[in-house]
Amino acid sequence: MSITLGLKHTFTELREPTIGEVATGYGDRNKDGKLDSYAQVNDGNSLGDGGLVSTAEDLAKFAKALFVKKTLLSSKMMKEMLKFKDNGADYSYGLGVERFSSPLAKAIGHSGIAYGFATLLAYLPNENTTIVVLLNNQNVDLKSVARTGLEVVENK
Repeated sequence: MSITLGLKHTFTELREPTIGEVATGYGDRNKDGKLDSYAQVNDGNSLGDGGLVSTAEDLAKFAKALFVKKTLLSSKMMKEMLKFKDNGADYSYGLGVERFSSPLAKAIGHSGIAYGFATLLAYLPNENTTIVVLLNNQNVDLKSVARTGLEVVENK
């Protein structure tokens, strides 16, 4: 996949060579109010919920291929992926994708928090806009940061 999309800064931990410098994740592991490093934690065997390393630019390329150009999945697979189960409070989940809304727009994508990192990729179909948030502190409110980014985009 990375050759087709030109994802030059995306790789799986432990399975591929590290590309460039990689950030260290931080979080309050001991629940004492201090940030602790996750540098010695490697999630490379996971692949379902971690272990993938990428840049914002590569994630935006991926989102464009998946949601805009629709070149990664067949139309039948896209339809299946986008069947959402409502989990309440403006949030629902499909096959590997979330649908969430904010006061500004509805979005589809995915978010996650693991080993000192918090990540969100959101495609806003009505705005034809992709927001990527990559944080190396898992204690930050990820969706709040994304909302602020969206407000900046909306106000141009």
